[in-house]
Amino acid sequence: MNKKERDEYEACLKVYRDNYNTWNYMKEQALKEGLEESLAKGIAKGIEQGIEIGVNKGKKENSYDIARKMKQKGLSVDMIAECTGLSKSEIEKLM
Repeated sequence: MNKKERDEYEACLKVYRDNYNTWNYMKEQALKEGLEESLAKGIAKGIEQGIEIGVNKGKKENSYDIARKMKQKGLSVDMIAECTGLSKSEIEKLM
């Protein structure tokens, strides 16, 4: 190879390497951004589910408290079940 051909070859090789490195960098950035976005969505969904579980548990505990008070006042299990939405077996286990 003469000097001119060698210079052209090296220039082409530099362009190839630059493009290759740019492509790899862009691919890594896209993966990183995708991972960060997925992680953020997963955390948000987990928080949302946790809140929902907590609210439902709080509602259930409130129903138990009301059922206990109703039972202490002498109301029938059928009436307590109708008013609280609890099953008869749940009410019978309360006391």
